[in-house]
Amino acid sequence: IIGAFVFAGSTLSKRMVLALSERTFMRLMEAVMLISGLSMLWMAVA
Repeated sequence: IIGAFVFAGSTLSKRMVLALSERTFMRLMEAVMLISGLSMLWMAVA
């Protein structure tokens, strides 16, 4: 059952990513990296 959900999630997310413009995709990736970096800094300080 887990494999079915992984397959469905991969298929849906691939369609969503391919529908994004290159600029939107880059901004999304930059936002993810910013949030990840801030999260790591927060955990290091706390």
